[in-house]
Amino acid sequence: MFSFFILIYLITTVKFIYGHHVIEECVVVNNLMKVELTEDCCLNSGITCVNNHVTEIDLNQCGINGSIPPEIGKLSNLERLNLGSNLFNGTIPSEIGNLSKLKSLYLNRNELSGPIPPEIGNLSNLYTLNLSNNSFNGTIPSEIGKLFNLERLFFSDYGNIEFNGSIPPEIGNLNNLKIMIISNNNLNGSIPPEIGNLSKLEDLDLSNNNLSGSIPSEIGKLSNLKSMNLNHNNINGTLPSEIGNLSNLERMFLGNNKISGAIPSEIGNLLNLKTLHMNENELNGTIPFEIEKLPNLKELYLEGNNFDGNVPEFSKKGDHEKCQKNEECLTNYCYMNRIFSGICKEPSDSDGAIAIVYAYILYFLLFILFILLSLCYLCYRGYSKNKKKNRRE
Repeated sequence: MFSFFILIYLITTVKFIYGHHVIEECVVVNNLMKVELTEDCCLNSGITCVNNHVTEIDLNQCGINGSIPPEIGKLSNLERLNLGSNLFNGTIPSEIGNLSKLKSLYLNRNELSGPIPPEIGNLSNLYTLNLSNNSFNGTIPSEIGKLFNLERLFFSDYGNIEFNGSIPPEIGNLNNLKIMIISNNNLNGSIPPEIGNLSKLEDLDLSNNNLSGSIPSEIGKLSNLKSMNLNHNNINGTLPSEIGNLSNLERMFLGNNKISGAIPSEIGNLLNLKTLHMNENELNGTIPFEIEKLPNLKELYLEGNNFDGNVPEFSKKGDHEKCQKNEECLTNYCYMNRIFSGICKEPSDSDGAIAIVYAYILYFLLFILFILLSLCYLCYRGYSKNKKKNRRE
């Protein structure tokens, strides 16, 4: 009988201990959700609990406001934290660096501000980091280079200016990175050559910043790259010939920069390329005829440069779907390049007036031809009638 009471006591004690952990973690979660602290958070559809521990928090688009409590660092078993598309404000608490098991962190589309805490570099198991569309300031911390398992990185902003400073060279340590989107910020400095270490990178977007300097030749090492967007920066210098090593590249956007020199002939090696934007730069020389070897090219924007020489034959084939200046310019290369050493010129109002005059002349000639044919027909009929009449007589 005594042993039975001991067993009941042990069971009750174990339940109390585990129950205490659940309650403790739920207090943190409930505080985050701005609900009653005594609620069982594990019953919420956005919360996942395993073995009496909170492992996932998915509160995307829940309209939650306020700050992220520092106590969130106590959720030591948390693997997924999604607070995207809410109204969270304030700074990211440094305690977030205690979430050593975290694999994905989404804080995008909030009103968070301040710098990114360097403690974020402690999240060594992180696969996805999305901090886009907030009001962060300061620089990208060099500790980001400690996230060796990171595969997807999103630091873009379409509203407030976000990060400034340069891209830390430590970003080259992210050997598993496949997607890097750091667009629409105020980044300056040059693209670090260490970016060539990202051998698994498939999507690189550094558009709409203030990056300067030349494109590093090491970018040619990104053999798995499919999309590269460097639009709207202050990148200068010449295009490295190593760009021809990007054999899997499908989309390349280099428009609105200060890139000079000639287009390297090695660009003809990009046989998977579908979209090529080099408009509004300072490119010169001749357009390499190797571009004709690009069998999948559908979009080619080259306007606003200083090319000269002969026009490649592909421009006369009409096999491109789009042209920036005119939907009907598939057979008119001039619309893809404003300045082409006199070979092409910008269409003017006088050109339209001349076209109208030619149209009127054509209509007049067709009218005269119609009158002549009608007269010939009437003469022929009269002749036929007279001939039949003479036969009867």
